[in-house]
Amino acid sequence: KTIATVENDADGQIAYPTIEYTLADVGTHTYTVKETSTDGNGITVDTNEYTVTVEVEDAGDGTLKVTCDDDYEALNFTNTYEATGEIVLEGAKTLVGRELAAGEFEFELIDEAGEVAATATNDAEGKITFTKLTYDTADIGKTYIYTAKEIAGALPGVTYDAAPITVKVAIADNGDGTLKVTKTVDSADIAFTNTYSAEGAILLAGTKSLSGRALKAGEFSFELYDANGELLQTVTNDAKGAIAFAEIKYELADAGKTFTYTVKEKSGDLPGVTYDDAVITVEVKVEDVGGKLIATLTQNSEAIAFTNTYEATGEITFEGTKTIEGRAMTANDKFTFEIKEGEKTIATVTNDADGQIAYPTIEYTLADVDTHTYTVK
Repeated sequence: KTIATVENDADGQIAYPTIEYTLADVGTHTYTVKETSTDGNGITVDTNEYTVTVEVEDAGDGTLKVTCDDDYEALNFTNTYEATGEIVLEGAKTLVGRELAAGEFEFELIDEAGEVAATATNDAEGKITFTKLTYDTADIGKTYIYTAKEIAGALPGVTYDAAPITVKVAIADNGDGTLKVTKTVDSADIAFTNTYSAEGAILLAGTKSLSGRALKAGEFSFELYDANGELLQTVTNDAKGAIAFAEIKYELADAGKTFTYTVKEKSGDLPGVTYDDAVITVEVKVEDVGGKLIATLTQNSEAIAFTNTYEATGEITFEGTKTIEGRAMTANDKFTFEIKEGEKTIATVTNDADGQIAYPTIEYTLADVDTHTYTVK
């Protein structure tokens, strides 16, 4: 039989009713007191039950003597309240210089004790989602300070963001078994920006040949032009004929492009030299290979090679006269003279009326460089 159902007040006092007795109730009464509430909204109900024994006796003076157990005024119940909550902190990752790949950057959330509280990686769109942070009743009313950091990696060409970001999380009780977990307004946005860069270079080189004489260092000049006809470099040959231009540097914006250059020999005025007027075309393809630009000559490139020739000529004209001792020369006085080099007759000539011998001019080329001995008779 339910004697009474009561509730507590705001201070927790339970308003137990007064049980009244009459002579008909003289005897022993046993009561059971328990909480009939159900668990919910974070509260776990006390399942303890009290048994109270009450003795009712007639005092013989119109009153009843009521006695009971010592603890009838300590029928207390203690319930427990638990509340939990969580938060998932998010941020943004930006990579300048190339497309971002999912999972290639890692991040940590460090608590005030220096411990890792949460971790994350980026997705392909740059979103950072940390593993969830959980809280319980002991955290109610507290504010926690975290430091978000990017873990420096070793991706080629990438400069990592070393700036720490401070985030504050406040915990409040919703009173229903849940916690209100919020990022405070004075927290910094979790945002990391990295840069990607790559560079490379190529050295264009060629050869210089000179037929006819020995080549000297620095006596021929060569010009390198870009596709717009702008002169980029001028260099000279070394004593062995090597042509070496200074390196051409490329940056990230050049990746995937092909550059066209032309190389020309600069015409000079060296005596006896015929200059090479060839215009040589060179193509350079630039590719980004893991943070390094690789510049290579394409199959359309021509070999950088220039060939010059050296030629030299010379001549000599012998002079002499014919005289006759005893009389003067006349127009009819014709004499024959022969010039020989070894057994070879170079020329046969005669004199004029004045006795002048008309020796021919002997011409020489580079093939004749040597000492020549002639016999004239």
